[in-house]
Amino acid sequence: MDRREENRVVRTICQECRAACPILVHVEDGRAVRLEGAPDPSGAAGKLCARASACLERLYSPTRLTYPLRRVGDRGGGEWERISWEEALDTVAGKLAGARDRYGAESVCLAKGIYGRKADYVSRLGNVFGTPNVTSIDNTCYIPSASARLMTYGFDGAPDLAGGPECVLCWGNSADPPLQEGAKLIVVNVLKTSAAERADIWLRPRPGTDLALALGMLNVIIGESLYDQEFVDLWTTGFERLERHVEEYPPEKVAEITWVSAEKITAAARLFAGSHPGCLWNGNASEDTYNSTQCARAFAIIQAICGALDVPGGTVHTEGAILGEGGNRDILRHLLPPEQERKKLGADHGLLPSPPTVGSDRVEAGGDPSAACADGHSGREGLCGSGPGDLREQSAHNLEQLAEGGEGSEKGRIFVRGRAGDDAYGGPCRYRVAGRFVS
Repeated sequence: MDRREENRVVRTICQECRAACPILVHVEDGRAVRLEGAPDPSGAAGKLCARASACLERLYSPTRLTYPLRRVGDRGGGEWERISWEEALDTVAGKLAGARDRYGAESVCLAKGIYGRKADYVSRLGNVFGTPNVTSIDNTCYIPSASARLMTYGFDGAPDLAGGPECVLCWGNSADPPLQEGAKLIVVNVLKTSAAERADIWLRPRPGTDLALALGMLNVIIGESLYDQEFVDLWTTGFERLERHVEEYPPEKVAEITWVSAEKITAAARLFAGSHPGCLWNGNASEDTYNSTQCARAFAIIQAICGALDVPGGTVHTEGAILGEGGNRDILRHLLPPEQERKKLGADHGLLPSPPTVGSDRVEAGGDPSAACADGHSGREGLCGSGPGDLREQSAHNLEQLAEGGEGSEKGRIFVRGRAGDDAYGGPCRYRVAGRFVS
């Protein structure tokens, strides 16, 4: 029997978002008929989100486009003819080449969707073609958080749910995480999600006030000395400024801003800070706001000062999106000539960070990281960690000391390390946070 005709269950992963959740696909007569969530590494039964649940409907939709069409009538007239893939590719390639020859490669702007390896090929095409203008939905999806984590503690952290956190804080996502026995759950979401229904504490902030809520929690954590004193003393800088800044956001004031009671704000802060470790998992909801990057920095600060970084069940290092973090992503950045890089839209306004500087065996995160903030604010006042000012002012000295094996190699806060000749955007690199390598 042809294996495609067998009735079987195929274990695979969902590709509807970068979470890549494990799923089971039930196949009958070569056709997928049902999906279900597969057990995750922690042993908990998996679940399907709404997006994954609609996969089969989209896959077998009679209106799904599965071959190229060319318009043959007036625009908007709905008249199309089917053409071959070869003809479609030749047509598109000809249009691209024509635009490049007439207006320059930078006249072509490519757009990509969700961050991931498939999207890398769009960046590859841009770099090989010669255009620096590759855009995406990143400013409202993941990149504000990834940028903030990198700026604050030096790597793109991810929640380690399989590590057994004592408390999970789901902030602005639809996740329904598995919990170990006795673990607590805090949910910050306007919507009543399945996780919110079973949460120990459910906070429903007024939309767009997530940053104020985070600052209110920091006010409690710092004001009541609930933070990890040893971690703060050894691994942070700027804590005093942070302490002064959050004094302006007592729970009573934040309650007026967010519509969340001061009692609930205080209870959530105490529960999370008192859990060892606590695991903060934020979604995209807060990234659709003006202060998206600074809101994500506040999340990162909560994770850091509560001692939840680089520990099982806390926030751990995984492959990330910024500066090619991770060892096997190559978008062929080196093929884009420097003169084309300077033609990037917005480059003449000083809104974009400069590419990293590659040394003999180290990589420095060049430029002002605050330029990558979706909201355009540097946010230096009152933020703990190696912020934009710290990086810009200290990086040259620290990197020199690191290369020489001097005091900077142990006292510097954020270093990006790579091998000689690595492409800073795509080559192998590891992050070193305050003297510790995190792979």
